[in-house]
Order: sequence, then structure tokens, then C-alpha cells
Amino acid sequence: MSEKSIEMMELEIQKLRYRMITHANEFGYTDEKTISFSQELDKLLNEYQVRTQEKQEDREIRICLKKMTIILKKSFFGLEVQSM
Repeated sequence: MSEKSIEMMELEIQKLRYRMITHANEFGYTDEKTISFSQELDKLLNEYQVRTQEKQEDREIRICLKKMTIILKKSFFGLEVQSM
């Protein structure tokens, strides 16, 4: 699967959700195509959750590294560093 931006995934989720609901309203929630849409949506939502969680973890790691750098500069070099 090619790399998709989170924004593109959100748009795809909205479109697929709409298609699933529209189909379910016409053919029922137990129709094979409705179930297929639901399963496809589940996969996409799982991928979206993993991607957004990874992005959040990366952000938290960068913040921790910046804080550690500030602490190390203050501790070892006695430098006055502006806080975040």
C-alpha cells in the first residue's frame, strides 16, 4: 500500500463511511456489500489509528529530546537557555 497522507486517509474514511451508510439504508445492514464496506472501513480506520499514533509518538519524542538538550546544556555548560 502506498503512503497516504493523514488528510487523504480522513477523506477516504468519510467517503467510504458515506457509501456504507447509503448502501445499508437501501439494502440492509446484513447485505454482503454493506458488510464488505464495513470491513474495508475497519481496515482503513485501523491503519489511520496506527499512523496518527505513530505521528503523536514522534512528536512526543522530539519534545523530550529538546527538553533533555536544554537540561544537559544547563547542567554541563552552565548555559542559560530559554525555556520552551
